[in-house]
Amino acid sequence: MITADDFGVHNFIDDAIVDCIDKLDCIDAIVTHSTSDERIKNLLKNNHDKFKNNKVKLGLHLNLTCGTPRHLPKNSTSYLNAISKFRYSKGGSHKKRQFKHKRALTIIPKLDNLLDYHKKHLVKELEEQYNSFRKFTKGMIKGQEDMKPYHISAHLGVYNATEELYDILKEFCLKEDVPMRCPTLLFYDTDKDMKDWTKDKQKLLPEWKLNAMRILENGWKINAWMRRRQKAQFLIDRKELNLPCTDFFIEHFFKQGEIEHWTEILERIVENKSGKYSYEMVVHPVNFDKNDDLDTLPHGIDKNSFKKRKVEYKTLMSQPIRKQVKDAGIGVFKF
Repeated sequence: MITADDFGVHNFIDDAIVDCIDKLDCIDAIVTHSTSDERIKNLLKNNHDKFKNNKVKLGLHLNLTCGTPRHLPKNSTSYLNAISKFRYSKGGSHKKRQFKHKRALTIIPKLDNLLDYHKKHLVKELEEQYNSFRKFTKGMIKGQEDMKPYHISAHLGVYNATEELYDILKEFCLKEDVPMRCPTLLFYDTDKDMKDWTKDKQKLLPEWKLNAMRILENGWKINAWMRRRQKAQFLIDRKELNLPCTDFFIEHFFKQGEIEHWTEILERIVENKSGKYSYEMVVHPVNFDKNDDLDTLPHGIDKNSFKKRKVEYKTLMSQPIRKQVKDAGIGVFKF
């Protein structure tokens, strides 16, 4: 299953994803940008038959770092100040509340304190983003008038970054009967044919950041969860709760999107008995001209990764992705 993340915030991203739509199984949309509603509606309207016939599905990309919170309680200034701050909109002349943190490294150490003091509001933010997705998509696809997300993922992995937030997301997905993304980027197959995957450095937080986090607020606690307990808890939940999820999550294409790397990923899956496991691979295609202004990107979208993300776009556009997957004997995963 190949999923493109981050739809719904900027044309550089959205247009590239639409260009690649025939190579994708799912598109995960962010709903916290001021134009997300219009962007999602246009995506469904302009590609109606593809979504109606399940050629591609639409998921929800939960987010605490890009755009404006959907839950803005009038009676909790302390929560609003903890999660957001007033900023001028890009090219705008007025201030509005936007998420305060834009990187995993800066928000993840704060999550435990947010949960200690504002848990109900973080739960409500999840619910409001889910409800916004349902509202934006309602009635757009014939036969799917009350659309649910195909699955739920988390931008920068923040809803999986602490044990308590992981439990909140897990319980919500079970309650709503919606699948969730495999919750840990450290969880790769360690059988002998794929042992090198664990050495790849492209993870939710690279090794040096995990080590650095120990000196930050709640660092040891988060470090222990990500490194040790998260994988074990996920395995237990899949077995005992029948949690709908793929066996593995592949992030190795992100920022390493060369054709050779795509070929290597296919080879590794085939070597590891592809029919035995299910995989989701995330892609982040973008397309922009050298004269385009990357400073128009919204707060929370890292422009420094865009050159590498454009390589992903070129690979996806140049390769017969679906044929290559089929020829490799790999079936398309469906929840």
